[in-house]
Amino acid sequence: GLYLDHEQVYSGDLSGHIFHWSIDHGQIKHHIQIADSIRCFISDELVGTLSGLLYNVKTGAVVKNLQSTVICSAWNREKTVCLIGLGDGRLI
Repeated sequence: GLYLDHEQVYSGDLSGHIFHWSIDHGQIKHHIQIADSIRCFISDELVGTLSGLLYNVKTGAVVKNLQSTVICSAWNREKTVCLIGLGDGRLI
């Protein structure tokens, strides 16, 4: 999963590694590892996993269990509403 926001990038992999990168310097600013496979970044604060959990990117804490794989997410222009697509076909 990838998330790009101005001068920073967040990336995650199937091993549960979450990296926060500085675009200007190409260096890792922060790294954590969670006990799940990264599927989709929701924002610079949330990441969804294959098991359906939402994690806080900065702390690694579980925020919510969606009970189905997080497939994708999309924000409206104002970034006030976000749709999350799940593996069971639901949109939340």
